[in-house]
Amino acid sequence: RVERGEMLSHEDVLEVLSIDLAGLVPMDEHVLISSNTGTPLVLQNESKAGQAFKRIARRLNGEADLPIIAPALKTSLWGKIGKTFGLKK
Repeated sequence: RVERGEMLSHEDVLEVLSIDLAGLVPMDEHVLISSNTGTPLVLQNESKAGQAFKRIARRLNGEADLPIIAPALKTSLWGKIGKTFGLKK
């Protein structure tokens, strides 16, 4: 949604709020599954969002040297085609 301009990027949010970044949580289908089943997201090892929350907790607990992993942005089919033909960077 960021790449389509439907929401702010994390850089935009940081600029507006003037705060340090604790971490980034990717969109993850396991959030809905976790919510529907009542299972904590952080207990689902295959969940990228759960892993992100664990990393944020570790950073807040003092492990400030952990790198922040930015979720990969998905490129649309047309974006990939445009990039192939040099129309997009």
